[in-house]
Amino acid sequence: MALRWAGVGVNCAEYIRNVAIAFDQLCNAIMCGKPGETISSRVGAAALAGKTWAIPCQFVINAIFLIFTGKWDHCYNAIEWDEQTSVTTFR
Repeated sequence: MALRWAGVGVNCAEYIRNVAIAFDQLCNAIMCGKPGETISSRVGAAALAGKTWAIPCQFVINAIFLIFTGKWDHCYNAIEWDEQTSVTTFR
């Protein structure tokens, strides 16, 4: 099913995915994160850097995405390496 807005057809699933990512980035920015980075990316990079708060967050996020995608390593795969200045500089 395609949505029509301003004469442009958009795939409904793609639209919902894009809005979800934008909302995720907004929530991350509200929590003092980088505006273009998702929560999963932030958590994955922080867990990789050994931040203790990120380990349970990563477990929960990965468990949720395991249900929908069948893959366990969502947070690591979501790391936006271009958003990272240093793997050791996370709150």
